[in-house]
Amino acid sequence: MQHALFERGADGAPCGPSQLVDMVLNLWVLSLTYSSTAYVASVPALIGRFGVSRTVALLGVTLQVLGFAAGPLIFGPSSELYGRRPVYTACGLFYSAFAFGVCFAPSMAGLLVFRFLVGFFGSAQINNVPASIGDFSTPANRGPYSIVCESPALLSPLGPQHALTPLSPSQMPSVLSEARHSVHCVLHSSKLTLAT
Repeated sequence: MQHALFERGADGAPCGPSQLVDMVLNLWVLSLTYSSTAYVASVPALIGRFGVSRTVALLGVTLQVLGFAAGPLIFGPSSELYGRRPVYTACGLFYSAFAFGVCFAPSMAGLLVFRFLVGFFGSAQINNVPASIGDFSTPANRGPYSIVCESPALLSPLGPQHALTPLSPSQMPSVLSEARHSVHCVLHSSKLTLAT
């Protein structure tokens, strides 16, 4: 049964609130993918504040990515059993709470635990947003939604790397080439999705 939020126009394309839902879900994906890479910019400050080695400071990236791997084992099946909305609601609440924990962690150990939990609960968005897109789109019109969904994951590493240092004109072709390659990969994967 089609949920009322996912209405379709005469051509079968999603219309109305489903586009707003898609935008909100994709902003959520963007926030998580950006937070996983933006953390690297804070490593020198963490070393100074907590007096830890660079390796320990960088462990925050590793633990968040480990959370990305562990969360889908629970949240993928849960979203099929209980629905996407309860999983999004619970994971969004915990993701936000633990993100504040990262900000105000009193020790490096606490920060690392919170980073893992942010990745764990945030993984619901990386895992379930493509499934939600499948819920409100058809294979014929899924491509643009998939491109928007996957772009943050492919393009967010460009953000912190280039935000910390100003780009010279000689670096622009390299950055544009990286972005073009990422978009090409997403377009190619959406064509494969449409073909199947």
